[in-house]
Amino acid sequence: MNPRFDLIDMIQTAYRRRRFIIWITLAAACLGAVCYLLQKKRYKATAEFIVANPMYADRNHFFRISGDRYVDYFAGEDDIDRVLAIAQSSAVRNEVVARMGLFAKYKLDPSNKEDAFNMGLLWKKNFNVFRTEYKNMELSFTDEDPQLAANVTNETIKVTEQLYRGYYNNIKAVMHRSLQEKMNEADSMLLLLTDSLARLRERYNIYDIVNPVRDNILVGSIKSNGRPDFGWGMEQLQNVESIKDKWVSERTRFLGLLNEFSTGTKPEDLSFIKMLSDAVPPVKPTGLGFVLTTIACAFAGLFLGVVIVLLQAWFRLLISVKR
Repeated sequence: MNPRFDLIDMIQTAYRRRRFIIWITLAAACLGAVCYLLQKKRYKATAEFIVANPMYADRNHFFRISGDRYVDYFAGEDDIDRVLAIAQSSAVRNEVVARMGLFAKYKLDPSNKEDAFNMGLLWKKNFNVFRTEYKNMELSFTDEDPQLAANVTNETIKVTEQLYRGYYNNIKAVMHRSLQEKMNEADSMLLLLTDSLARLRERYNIYDIVNPVRDNILVGSIKSNGRPDFGWGMEQLQNVESIKDKWVSERTRFLGLLNEFSTGTKPEDLSFIKMLSDAVPPVKPTGLGFVLTTIACAFAGLFLGVVIVLLQAWFRLLISVKR
């Protein structure tokens, strides 16, 4: 037969053992208060920022010729996800750790594989970045030193912005180098063609302006000066002039593209991350605080005391029934 132990019995049992329960509650509260006072305080520094739409740095939006295009000033979900991925990457972590000297701060050896692994665990434990419902982002770092926590937070955002902007600028840099090579090629060809034209004019004694487009009226107005090879000279001049004219047009196009791909590549030209609030050294430590910690431990002690009392009563009742 199972022993009877309903809710009323539980309340009566707890009331009879109220002194024991109160002592357990007070002991838990005191223990929580002592642990809070003895433990090292940790401070959480937080910064908020927004991400700009990188499409505004694209040459198609800097140098629009025609057509209306709407591009949101703020980054979309995909770009924010990319910033999150960059901020959580090992590249950002390693750069910030090196700049802030965190290995020395945590007394770890960067050349030791185990210490390097522990640094990654410490970073993952103390670092946090997330996206809010308002499309802005929050980044935080927790440490025992409030000034260090704020410095690491701000430096992490700076490194994230540099890597994010560097991705786009590297693409532009590759195109800029290719265009610069084409510009150099165009300059060499124009120098060669100009020298050839000068030699042809001296050879055939033709110093009139020769249109690269074959204009019969213009060509007919040029005097042959009695030279039998005048026609041959004119053909050569027109051919070289036509080629040179093409290279001049190409060089002009290359120069315009160079200006486009070099625009917005400097930090002062366009920043992809705008700070809303910088991280400052926090005044209050993270966590529940002294009062809330004491209250939480008291409730835990109360619950534990009640459970102990009820279990003791249950086992006593169970033993008496079996006898």
